[in-house]
Amino acid sequence: MRTKIFIIALLLFPALVISQNKAVIKFDTTSHDFGKIKEEGGNVIYTFFFSNTGTDPLKLTNVKPGCGCTTADWSKDPVLPGQKGYIKTVYNPMNRPGQFHKAITVTSNATVPTQVLIITGEVLARAKTYKDTFTVASGNLRMMSNHIAFMELKNYETKTDTVEILNDWNKPMTFEVTTKLAFAKCIVKPEKLEPKEKGLIILTYDASKRQDWGLIYDYVTIATNDSIDANKTITVSANILEDFSKLTPEQKKTSPKIVFENEIYDFGTIKEGDTAKYTFNFKNNGKGNLIIRKIKASCGCVTTQIINKSVKKKKSNVAVAGDKFLFKKGKSGSIEIVFNSTGRKGDPTKTITVITNDPETPVINLSIKGKVEGK
Repeated sequence: MRTKIFIIALLLFPALVISQNKAVIKFDTTSHDFGKIKEEGGNVIYTFFFSNTGTDPLKLTNVKPGCGCTTADWSKDPVLPGQKGYIKTVYNPMNRPGQFHKAITVTSNATVPTQVLIITGEVLARAKTYKDTFTVASGNLRMMSNHIAFMELKNYETKTDTVEILNDWNKPMTFEVTTKLAFAKCIVKPEKLEPKEKGLIILTYDASKRQDWGLIYDYVTIATNDSIDANKTITVSANILEDFSKLTPEQKKTSPKIVFENEIYDFGTIKEGDTAKYTFNFKNNGKGNLIIRKIKASCGCVTTQIINKSVKKKKSNVAVAGDKFLFKKGKSGSIEIVFNSTGRKGDPTKTITVITNDPETPVINLSIKGKVEGK
């Protein structure tokens, strides 16, 4: 019996010591207002001081700012009874105009283990320069962006977008579009920019000539006489979708309808370098002919094959413009997926986008996921 009591006492001793700890943290102040500060003025610093008014040594275990704009340094050694410690806070106002209110959470072995410090103020916005507007630099050319994005483009539409540019060189800069695309026309106006002169890159995109579906990326190269970086690259993206808005109620009734048995596959745990295989089965439950317009994996580590059970024919890596696979009413098909785990340690999730002529679900995202362990 005495042995049991002794063991229980040993187990309870740490909790008893903690509960009896008499370190007390007392801040001179728990808040500071920086007032009005300039955005371009650099970091501002304030140091909070505290005292240990208890009878045991005080140890700060963590000081955590609530924002990446704030950093902190603090007393790392135990603060003995009657002595002082500090927490130095640093706030970076750059690109943060306006009022701010930031919290710093302090944890310690004190009788009240958590304290919150507050810093406030107002950042006065700096005067904007041309570099704030033309944020992308390519050699001596500055651009508002190097990406023209057509977020949604019907498969028959033609749209035009522009990028404003500025010659940040002390010499005239000349331009020549060297990339020729059958579905897009790109020009630069003017073809020569004087120092600090502005111009436009103008691109017109014809989705009917692109003959592809979904999110597509292309690149346009513009040759210049820039001594630092002569060739400028513009990324062009378009999300090409089929327009079903003009279908009549009768046409909708006779449309195809794709239904997958399931849209997510978890392959469990495999070793790096192994492959995971799965077959996503689907069926055309509609009345019209179903066309698989495109299948595209989110990663080169995933390959696909589509099987049309009505014709017993396979087509590998369906991801090019013009590929159409037809499934009549009531017919079934499959998409075989192979995931190569080489270099994919962790918990990868990969998607396979399927684009069809089903007006209700023209885009379907299949998923394959699991855990890949090192060998």
